[in-house]
Amino acid sequence: MIARFGIVVAACLGMTWGALAADRAVEEPSPVAGASWSGAYVGAWIGGRTSRVGVTACPGGVVGQNCPEDFGLDGFVGGINAGIDYQFANGLVLGAMLVVPLTRNEEIVTTPLFVPFGLSWRVTPQFVGALAARVGYAFGDYLPYAVVGVSHARVKSQTLSFGVPLNPAIEVSHSGVVLGAGLEARLTPHVSLDGRYLLGLMGSAEYDFCGNPPCGSSYDSVSHNFLAGLNYRF
Repeated sequence: MIARFGIVVAACLGMTWGALAADRAVEEPSPVAGASWSGAYVGAWIGGRTSRVGVTACPGGVVGQNCPEDFGLDGFVGGINAGIDYQFANGLVLGAMLVVPLTRNEEIVTTPLFVPFGLSWRVTPQFVGALAARVGYAFGDYLPYAVVGVSHARVKSQTLSFGVPLNPAIEVSHSGVVLGAGLEARLTPHVSLDGRYLLGLMGSAEYDFCGNPPCGSSYDSVSHNFLAGLNYRF
């Protein structure tokens, strides 16, 4: 009788501990619990940008006299992006993304030598895009991630005389890299909020100001971009 009683007690205790363990497993989800981040997405974003275009060479001239000094392309920015992600069973997320700004941050630059003649230069980005890989780790509905990729820009420069275009615009190309980090949060099964910081490092390009060597100079660019947007996941 005592032996049978002991067996019954042990069985009851085993069932109790099993139920508690099951409850605990439900109460403590793993970091990757929730819907998967795998799939394609498109989105739009807005934000702010600070940029410094710096002179790297001024053949046949003097920086700040007949070659414009460093100048900025700062202000509001907005654009679109698209990408695709794949989430592994351990929560690691790998993906690729394309980021394309749609706004243009224009700047008018001058030099002391040409100010008396009313000469200045309008510098306007025509196209900027970045193709990047991103790696993150899923914490349920939250995805922190890092970004690394390549970027390309086409920039138009035009000489002005008292604000009136003096010659046809000249376009130059910059290529470089983009680095950054962000956090994406799922709001609904298909919509997510995405905040990110991107550092753009553009290589040097030759700006042929005035169309002759004394006005030509090489510039590179560093930009800081703080962006927030919404993505739709398919």
